[in-house]
Amino acid sequence: LGLDPAQRYAAFDFWEERYLGILQGSLPLRALPVGGSQLCAVTPIVDNAPVLIASDRHVSMDSVSVTNHQREGAALTLTLHGVLGESFRYWVYAPVPCTVEADVPVTAQRAEEVICVTVQFEKATATVRLRPVTA
Repeated sequence: LGLDPAQRYAAFDFWEERYLGILQGSLPLRALPVGGSQLCAVTPIVDNAPVLIASDRHVSMDSVSVTNHQREGAALTLTLHGVLGESFRYWVYAPVPCTVEADVPVTAQRAEEVICVTVQFEKATATVRLRPVTA
């Protein structure tokens, strides 16, 4: 894969919709049955700020619906284009607790170092902002 051995990455399995953890240097893959496949996203982790690692919107995880992503300090703002009336999930690596704000209905569930944000597209474009909670 040509991964930088000094860089940390968050890995995510698209078909299993599962966070695989932080890796460095190599990506351990599972054994596959004949005809099986595994599609993984490998996203560089620069600091402890939130970063989008995957979505269930498209196998690209997600070059289809993310029209803009912006870091403002430790906050992450995503501009998303969806299908009106549908909901999609976005997984964000966030090693610290975050608030989730949006201009459409969302739910957020935290598991390990990842927040799964389900976005209900009541309009075609949604803005979602994740901001680390400060003590």
